[in-house]
Amino acid sequence: MDKDFGNRIKKLQVKNHESQADLAMALGVVKTTISAYENNKCFPSLDNLIQISQRYDVTTDYLLGIKKNKNR
Repeated sequence: MDKDFGNRIKKLQVKNHESQADLAMALGVVKTTISAYENNKCFPSLDNLIQISQRYDVTTDYLLGIKKNKNR
């Protein structure tokens, strides 16, 4: 994953009027885990990556920085 992964997560949360706590609850993780994702200190498991992409209706390729277009 590239260094902009965390920024993509933050932007999607803002766009969807969600907090770290909202995303954490949806993924079944603690809020500090989301903070670590946003700061590129750790990355989500494959299952959580898929859940994030489904929640925000973007591709995993977009989240991973493979594609610039976030649409499916």
